[in-house]
Amino acid sequence: VVTDVNDNNTLTLNKDIITINDYFLIFASNEPLIETGTVTTIGNPFTDTNANFTSANSTVRIGDIVHNLNTGTSAYVTAVNSATQLTLNNTIMVAAGDRYVIIQPRVLVAYERTDDIYGKVIRLRDGSTYLNEFTICGAAGTQANVQLITSGYTSTNPGAIALYRSGAGPTYTYYAKRINGTGVINAADNAVNGGLGVQATPANATLLYALSDDAGGMFVLYKITNDIYIRRISSTMAISWTNTIAGVVDAAMCRSATGVIVTYNKTTNSSQIFAQGFTGAGAVAFGETTIVALTPYAYATNLTIAPDRNDGAIISWVDERYLSQLGYTVMAQAINSTGTRQWDADPGAGTDYDGVLIGITNIWYKPYSGLKAAFYNDGAAPYGGIFIWYDRRNNKQDIYYDTQPYP
Repeated sequence: VVTDVNDNNTLTLNKDIITINDYFLIFASNEPLIETGTVTTIGNPFTDTNANFTSANSTVRIGDIVHNLNTGTSAYVTAVNSATQLTLNNTIMVAAGDRYVIIQPRVLVAYERTDDIYGKVIRLRDGSTYLNEFTICGAAGTQANVQLITSGYTSTNPGAIALYRSGAGPTYTYYAKRINGTGVINAADNAVNGGLGVQATPANATLLYALSDDAGGMFVLYKITNDIYIRRISSTMAISWTNTIAGVVDAAMCRSATGVIVTYNKTTNSSQIFAQGFTGAGAVAFGETTIVALTPYAYATNLTIAPDRNDGAIISWVDERYLSQLGYTVMAQAINSTGTRQWDADPGAGTDYDGVLIGITNIWYKPYSGLKAAFYNDGAAPYGGIFIWYDRRNNKQDIYYDTQPYP
């Protein structure tokens, strides 16, 4: 396994397998491999007399994953007994000659410090450092609020996209850089725009959401003044398309099967909520559809959306229709792939699709409100929702939750 690319003519491997005049091939892997080999002695522990599990260049550690390529089974390392022997949590080496690989789970962490963006790669199993701190963006100006879009930017070299803002505020320009699975920043991204990276939004933007497109790129939702923009950026960091919805106050976005669903309220009749779907190619999957038609008292704050894993979505918000009696309440509605509302607040009547009551927050002061939501696996897709909110029923800021199954 390659552990270092020293220069154009030199590679460092995890073990010595090359002699003068040998021919060799190099294969790309989409997994963070640290060893490959063939089983010599079966069982648990198992032995590979040609291995070097204790190599200084790529040491196998407890928690690393061993995958048997012949049987398709996996286990994790519980002990490194020697350079040629490992003990696993399960017996998966059942035949001499079985081929295997060892995968080391890693996580990229990105953070800001003194107006610059930094990263570090750590081993997921034990928290040890795989790659020491490196600079993601040290360009002139103020860079902050970094997030990682973690789909990998090519199919053969998984990694992440670091997305962050630049500027003094209150609005910003957002830039991005691709980082591969070993923590190496894409050279072209690192050089463009004076080292800031690839420009992901226009100037004077407010980033609302950024989501992986599951193809090495991302969808971004940003706002300029009262208009929102839905943009897809490809795995090569090119802008694929941009769509606009005008006159918006607040908005949220989630993934659909190939594209995104956006929910929003407008500057006119701001208590109403709408949704619209877009395909991965930027076409309209379904046009603007009403989620809440009530006016003037319905949507108040904390608009959220989560996928139902069946090409629809679950939309939730903090509502003020019962404010005088109950305080702010948590409401929700589900839509299918065509944007049709699914949850009737009057079961069987089919007359009230302006949201179902999820929870009473016991809050009368809007800034105290807070809501997060996600899909909830209630058996099969389309899934229902799980909703988590701030609640003051005990005269302090507690956190409560509830679920709503899909009908």
